[in-house]
Amino acid sequence: MDQREDTRLDQRPSTTKTGPLRRAWLALCGVRGSTVVVLLAFSLGLLAVGVQVHSTFMRAMFGIVWFATFVALIGLAGHWMMARTSPGRHRRPA
Repeated sequence: MDQREDTRLDQRPSTTKTGPLRRAWLALCGVRGSTVVVLLAFSLGLLAVGVQVHSTFMRAMFGIVWFATFVALIGLAGHWMMARTSPGRHRRPA
């Protein structure tokens, strides 16, 4: 095989290309359960401290961590839904 054939093989369209949304969804579905538990514990700790201190900074930190926790929970639910369905043609979550 010469150099020209190698470049032609590299220029073929790939069927495994994924868009940025698909890659983001797959990364989100890769969240572990232990990560969600740690985020939940951290956000509840921030909430308890923020209520006692009455600090705007602590409330803002709680909001940021809670948003990350919520996104991780959605990813964990997506992971469970993808694992529950088999790769069959008509087996998709409703």
